Amino acid sequence: YRQISDTELVRTAMLSIEKAIVDTKMEEAWSGTALGGTQYVSGSSGTFGWSQDSQSKFNWYITDYVPAFTKLPGTNSTIPGLLSLSDPNPNGNRRGRKYSKTIKFFCYDETSTFSASKLIPLGVSPSNAYDITLDSYTATINFAVNSSTFAAQVVRNGATTSTFSISGKENVKKWCPINIDGNGHNEESTTYLWWN
Repeated sequence: YRQISDTELVRTAMLSIEKAIVDTKMEEAWSGTALGGTQYVSGSSGTFGWSQDSQSKFNWYITDYVPAFTKLPGTNSTIPGLLSLSDPNPNGNRRGRKYSKTIKFFCYDETSTFSASKLIPLGVSPSNAYDITLDSYTATINFAVNSSTFAAQVVRNGATTSTFSISGKENVKKWCPINIDGNGHNEESTTYLWWN
């Protein structure tokens, strides 16, 4: 099998999270007023969930989540994503802030402002729909993102193999399709659809 690159691993993981956000209807369900409650979505296996707190911050959780993607436009057929995502530290907070239906940032244990130094750990491994012995797909990705900064590192077998520091709104879009502060992925646009 081909050795998937760290760049592909990071970008595919970010796409999987974006898919979960879309499927939980976070963009539609959230408003400028604190709503509280929790939303969950299941992919081909596992669960992605998020909850809103009283300060309009959100906490999100992943349990062996594999997104299910539409096979062809206009059909209901789906195929599982390449990667299974998991939370390597389920007791930690994966947080962000959101106002008026736009995400401001994703950070780890963040309370007020974005900091690229506060990286979220995300476990990444082959989807169960594929050969689970594909060791080159297994890693921990630590990342943080806002509209103008994307920081990430890939850790394989306990050693950091790549670090990424992306600046500028247009460059961030190419790495992270999550809608950050109104500057993220537009599903109607082909400009940033690198995953095609």
